Amino acid sequence: MVNRMGGKMNTGIANITFTDEEAPYIAEGIYQIRFYCKAALFSISHIENIMENELEMLDNKVQYYHYYVDSLLNYLGFINERFIPKKSYGKLEPNEAAQKIKMINQNCIYYKFQETDFPILANKMPRNIVEHIDERNIVTIHNYGGVGGFNVLDSSNYAELGKHIFYHQRFYPYTLSLSDDCIVFFDIQCKNDAQKQSYIKIDDLKKELILLVQNIDELNNSFIEWRHKK
Repeated sequence: MVNRMGGKMNTGIANITFTDEEAPYIAEGIYQIRFYCKAALFSISHIENIMENELEMLDNKVQYYHYYVDSLLNYLGFINERFIPKKSYGKLEPNEAAQKIKMINQNCIYYKFQETDFPILANKMPRNIVEHIDERNIVTIHNYGGVGGFNVLDSSNYAELGKHIFYHQRFYPYTLSLSDDCIVFFDIQCKNDAQKQSYIKIDDLKKELILLVQNIDELNNSFIEWRHKK
């Protein structure tokens, strides 16, 4: 892994030396990032296994899936912020930006986070789709006279609705395809036509989340051992 401030980073947990100054940040990260991972896995579980008792509080099943997909993508965004710098760092004072990047680099070491191992969690686009849905809808309204929205594809509507979505992608920023076990995204604001459409395989995402939880638990064990030796 290459340090974003330059140079190489050692990702072996055994080689990390904790300090009293870092301890509160490490403790906070262990709890918070683990919570984000568990909450994301919880959302996936509700997507894969619909909770019928929750449907009576919503208008329909689409709202149910919409709720848990949005929840999932938001937690992916929270995880991403711990490991991937934001473009907005360029607008900060140099010292503040350097401190944020330093913390991100340290997180990548502590949690053994490499973009090659976590390509989905390292991608900012899914969270941005939800966070800026109003901006994308404005583009869709102004340019195409329609409103972008969320949809669900399953065996009952895959042939008809799936075809419609394929030919009218600009109206559907993100679609949950239960038939394909994936979330399909169409980023109308992306300038590269070849990159406008992308998808997340839910099973691949689960593997990344489980691996990150394992890394968190490994760090936690080392951290507890260090505290006991003090």
